[in-house]
Amino acid sequence: MYRVALCENNPEQSDTQFRICHDIFERASIESEISVFPDNESIHASFFQNENRYDLILMDIDLTDKNGNDRSGLDLAREICQTDNDVAIIFITDYPHFAIEAHGVNTLDFLTKDVDVQRLEDAILYNYSRKFYTLTYREKNRYKSIPFKDIVYLDKAIGENEVKLSLIDGSTEYYRGSLTGLLSFLPNWQFGQCHKKFAVNFDYVRSFTRSEIMTVNGKISMGRKYYPNFERRGSGK
Repeated sequence: MYRVALCENNPEQSDTQFRICHDIFERASIESEISVFPDNESIHASFFQNENRYDLILMDIDLTDKNGNDRSGLDLAREICQTDNDVAIIFITDYPHFAIEAHGVNTLDFLTKDVDVQRLEDAILYNYSRKFYTLTYREKNRYKSIPFKDIVYLDKAIGENEVKLSLIDGSTEYYRGSLTGLLSFLPNWQFGQCHKKFAVNFDYVRSFTRSEIMTVNGKISMGRKYYPNFERRGSGK
């Protein structure tokens, strides 16, 4: 279950953001729960008194308390992150000048109130992938979810803007984007680049030399500059 907290004191904006998130989760077949909070006190109580935890918080920077007094969503985010360093936060606000301050508070993204739906979707799918060890992305009008453990290696040899995924069952899938971009979704303790055109899941490396890696799905190339990282990993350093 992917748990989301939406904290927005404008009812119209709150409804819009809820609907956008709900549609994203429905299209991507992500089992989710969205909790809506109209002020800083309600989310504060949920988090600190009821000890609820969330995977993602959509936070308005310009919040109010129940009496209508202004409160900083940024200060609340800092307080939450001191207790839960794993939660990701997307700030949604009409005050873009706060963007610099927002970075460093587990900030996943910073969006204006006229929400860029594609950008929000990209941020959510990125966070979901990292949280649940499942590569989730949109391919044209379809959504794909591939567990990290099913990916043997990545191959961008077919082009600069498309990467082939070699899967443990022998099948292949394709990701539209760069190898570097795709690796940002994947945990670096599980995947590593071994060549300008290849990256591999360490769990499926059977052996390697300075020029090639033998995986459970066959051989791929090893680049000279990447070999030392594999050598250190192999020796436990």
